[in-house]
Amino acid sequence: MQQLIEFAANHMILVAALGAAIVFIITTEIRLRGGARSISTHETVRLINDRDAILVDVRDSNEYKTAHILNARNIPLARLADDANNLLKDKSRPIIVYCRSGTRTNEACKILTTAGYQNVAQLKNGFLAWQEANLPIEK
Repeated sequence: MQQLIEFAANHMILVAALGAAIVFIITTEIRLRGGARSISTHETVRLINDRDAILVDVRDSNEYKTAHILNARNIPLARLADDANNLLKDKSRPIIVYCRSGTRTNEACKILTTAGYQNVAQLKNGFLAWQEANLPIEK
């Protein structure tokens, strides 16, 4: 421990740079995810059952019509900013956002958190993970 303190005292610029890099990585990760956490299919089912979470499918309408998670609402990402304020009156109610593989959900989560929703999560690996887990879908 003494050596670590001595190293830090002798190399303050390196230690400061390491601290700045760590802060940068953490804030970038939070920003990329729109401040929302990624949750598994298991946790998604639990939130739907226990907390009456709303599922928002941000895929295009054609993708949604092909197949989607049971009772999911389709609001394509291109329209989400316009429709976000009309989604729920209770902005503390959980919202789980998904797309095909999880790539479009970052932007959707940013939009929803900016609109004031307090409990936004994204389905990790999206609709593909849901299908892989053999959970119910509508066609």
